[in-house]
Amino acid sequence: MPWNDVTVKEQRQNFIRDYRLGYCTISDLAASFGISRKTAYKWIDRWEQHGAEGLRDLSRRPSSSPWQTPEAIREELLAVRGSKPHWGPKKVLDIVSRKHPRGDLPPRKTKRFAPHPNPYQESLCAQKPAIPPAKATYIAHSPQIG
Repeated sequence: MPWNDVTVKEQRQNFIRDYRLGYCTISDLAASFGISRKTAYKWIDRWEQHGAEGLRDLSRRPSSSPWQTPEAIREELLAVRGSKPHWGPKKVLDIVSRKHPRGDLPPRKTKRFAPHPNPYQESLCAQKPAIPPAKATYIAHSPQIG
């Protein structure tokens, strides 16, 4: 006997179908589908506003990030880091904070604000020596005393 797999969207459609029939209260329907009443009302509201399209999963991504560094400051951080690649994040933030004292700068531990360029990366890869072949290892056996 094959198992009846029910997707989340199908479960929501079945819930709306049963809701439209009107045989049960919303509390009973929610209990029979294993969801809270709050979720049941949310599905009903989405269905009434958007139809069947409203029953699909919505993105959980926030619409904005209050902790995100403003683009102008980020570009300035990148410019300072590009002109002085040997400077660390503490010095770069100190220089930029003189121009932007409001405090919109990322924390010093944040390395994502300006990736550190590695000017030696290509030359190191080009000069990388070949791996020597593995040497044979000999194990001295002691005579068995018996």
